[in-house]
Formats: sequence, structure tokens, C-alpha cells
Amino acid sequence: MPTKRSKQSILPSQKRPPVPMELHRPLPDCDGPKLNVFEHHKEAVQFVELLSAETPGEDGHVFEVVIRSKRYALKMFNFYEPPDDLDDLDQLGLSREAYISELDPFYAECRAYGCIEKNQLNGQVAVQCHGYMAVSAERETELMALPFDIDEWNRPAEEYELPEAKRQPFRAIVKKLVRSRKRLCRVAQMRDDLLALHKIGVYVRDIREDNYVLGKLVDFSLAWTAPHSLLDPNIRSPQLINAEIEGELLDFDRMLQEAGIRTRLKAFSEPHQVGRLRSTVKKPDRFGF
Repeated sequence: MPTKRSKQSILPSQKRPPVPMELHRPLPDCDGPKLNVFEHHKEAVQFVELLSAETPGEDGHVFEVVIRSKRYALKMFNFYEPPDDLDDLDQLGLSREAYISELDPFYAECRAYGCIEKNQLNGQVAVQCHGYMAVSAERETELMALPFDIDEWNRPAEEYELPEAKRQPFRAIVKKLVRSRKRLCRVAQMRDDLLALHKIGVYVRDIREDNYVLGKLVDFSLAWTAPHSLLDPNIRSPQLINAEIEGELLDFDRMLQEAGIRTRLKAFSEPHQVGRLRSTVKKPDRFGF
């Protein structure tokens, strides 16, 4: 998690209203890996500090929180609205719902961590994930009133006409709290972790220094996790898929070089098999057929 401390503030714990049933089961509700609900998802959340002030993302905000007297990093996601122009869906053979389940940043992270957990690598190839939970919409007014400089969650405008208790809850993922200003270390292990992720079908698509803390990846909101429509060589060009995975490995090598880390170690060494990908584009509007 980003480690710059923002203005300190404690948000009082509050009981949350009932969470919709769909936020009580493993997500996303589609084929492929899923993330389980956090075991203490019904407990009150105490917000301590905004951790992502230094590196705010388009997909949400990360907080230090206290749940049952234990500190965690809680990533609360912005509400996702797919692009209006989804003409490519017909070519992909995807429904709007399938598109969202694969490319919504919250679901992307659920799928990645679900795959990591399934392969018994949780806490090894990335910072440990404890599951997902819902955070009541009634907390939004409180959060935006605090000195966190948060003024937008991309909530649909029509929801603000509803009472807070009837609005969609925030979707959030609970992770181990890791505090350090050191991001890149043990680079051989970092390289092995990335290759291990590729081996199980997780492609980060966001390899950069800010996405690491103490040598471990902390974010998968842009990840593509197999099975995935855009990893299917029957849908996308196998050559493009190969080129993209090689590019992700090159991004890793470039990151070390730009950080001034002298090493002969390389993630990219030879062409890779179909089924692996990378993209440095933040929002994949086109799929490169």
C-alpha cells in the first residue's frame, strides 16, 4: 500500500445496514476464480488514515482501517461504469455483463486474488488478501467531510436522489497492512513472483514501482486472469497475446533500470507461449485484433 501519511483522523465506527445478498458469496458471479467474503465483513469499520494520497488511482482509494481491533489496508473501489461505446463486444462475443465481470477493477482484483488463493500463493506472490466486503453508502458523507481530499466516487448521479440507506454500498477488498517507504527489494524474488503469477494465469498489466511495497505487488485492479475472453487465442491474435506478455516482462526489467537497481537479472529472456499478456494502457478501449 502507498505509505505517505495523510492528515490524521479517526472516523467513528458504525454498524452497517444489511448488505445485499450478492455481496455475501464469492465474486464475481461468472466462470473463473472468485474471491471469498472477508470473515469479519459484518463488523464495524474504523477509518484511520488515507494511504493512497501520494498515488491516487482512478479505481478507488486505500485506507488504513481497524476491524475487530486489528489494522488492515482497505481498498474501496469507485463505482464502475463501462464505456458507452462497446461495439467490440459483438466481435468478442461478450455480453455487457461478461465485459463488466472481466474488466471492472473490483472484479479484476477479485479474480486475481481468487486465483492466487486457489493456488495457495496468498501472501507469497503479492501482499496478503483477506477477502472482500461491502461498506455502507452511509459512510460516504462522513468520508468526504474529513480532510482526505476525496470528492468523487463515480457513484451514479441518480442514486443521490435516494436516501443513503438505499444506495449501493461500496465494494472493498481487505489486505494486510504493510507500512514501508521501500518499494523494490529482493528483485530475484520479485521476478520469480511475477513469473509464478503468469504460470497460474494472472497478468498484472500494471508493472510499476508504485505498485510494490517491500517487493510485493499490492494491486491487481487492471489484471486479466484466465479464463478471460481477452486471453483466448480464438478471439485475439496469438501473436498479440505473445507480444503483450513479453512486454510485461520488459516493463519489469525497465522498472528496475529506472529505479537505479543494478542487476544482471532479467524477467524477459525468450519468447513465451500463447496465453500470456500485458498492456500498459490504463483503460483498454480497444482490444487490438
